Amino acid sequence: MYKEVRGLEGKYSVDENGNVFSHISGRKLTSYLADVGYYYVRMAGKTRSVHRLVAEAFLPDFLEKPQVNHIDGDKLNNRISNLEMVTASENATHAFKMGLRVGVKGENNGKAKLSAEDVTTIKSLLLKGETGRSIARKFEVSQATISLIKSGKMWI
Repeated sequence: MYKEVRGLEGKYSVDENGNVFSHISGRKLTSYLADVGYYYVRMAGKTRSVHRLVAEAFLPDFLEKPQVNHIDGDKLNNRISNLEMVTASENATHAFKMGLRVGVKGENNGKAKLSAEDVTTIKSLLLKGETGRSIARKFEVSQATISLIKSGKMWI
């Protein structure tokens, strides 16, 4: 069953499996796999993600939440039974639970201010009795960061 694409009624339709049909050419549009891992189609001079088209056409709550989630974690499975509307937080939580996204730790984290070598030095200074406050000043981090390193909750 096809439903019309929102904003392009009479020109394009999409079915429950992610097939997009052009009423202009009378043919199914060819989707392409983008670098981000999702299927896209070009229509009316714009590029649209197939999963978003399916969700907007078939999910009754598509206006209530801003993002479309692939329930099974497969970005290529655009069947309506595999899609749900979610908040950004729900989407991120799902990605972590599914193992699709993992937290980057240590100096590989783009926000890291310390290197592994810095942390080794900090631990050494702590063992020698230097205060967290003075170490924090030397490395330009908060005392809380030094405390977390000391307790083993950060930079294990």
